[in-house]
Amino acid sequence: IMYVLTQQLRIERFLDSTKIDLISCSDFNLPEVFKLFDKQNGGFISEFDLEDTLYDLGVRPIKEEIHLLFNHFSSTKKFTLSEFSDLFIPSEPEYKIILDSRIDLQETRIKKNFSEETKYKLGKLMKIHLESEGLCENLRLGITCKPGFSIYEAFKLVDLDQNGFITEQDLQLALDPERQYLSPTDLKLLIQKFDKNCDSRISYSEFLEEITPKLSNRI
Repeated sequence: IMYVLTQQLRIERFLDSTKIDLISCSDFNLPEVFKLFDKQNGGFISEFDLEDTLYDLGVRPIKEEIHLLFNHFSSTKKFTLSEFSDLFIPSEPEYKIILDSRIDLQETRIKKNFSEETKYKLGKLMKIHLESEGLCENLRLGITCKPGFSIYEAFKLVDLDQNGFITEQDLQLALDPERQYLSPTDLKLLIQKFDKNCDSRISYSEFLEEITPKLSNRI
């Protein structure tokens, strides 16, 4: 399980840095990118909308990865603006403040236009999101198929004080023997990967949901 956690951290670090790179484009804002993907103007983004827009951005997605992305970020299998925004907001709160300060320029534009640089970075981030979902699923399938592996026992291995929750301190201590230096941002990224109710700790049910494979075969 420690290997899985370290690999997930590596993935989350890369995603976070790519989000920050996209936000560096001054024309990027969340309402407008949502409208770009909301092909039907229905107030939500379907799997078809996402796939269609990704093709426009030069990204060739795998359907299983799209399914995993929706499973991870959406409770209804259709992205709302709030759910879709979670794909782009970095872990540090200052970046959300930056995004919130950007007005929606769509009303002043005839077309949904971003600069070529922004479109490239948007496509790059979405491609990394999809590939990351596939990598995480392969990690799940790899560890859960091992003889004798128990998700409950793996949880207890990380829940060092055995209080029923994995905290940042638990992660720091559990991964220390792996020679992993964990910054405060690293710890936050790992917690956020599992934490569905946003209470800054990981319950067993949240751990079970994240570690349980979503597909029957590797991507």
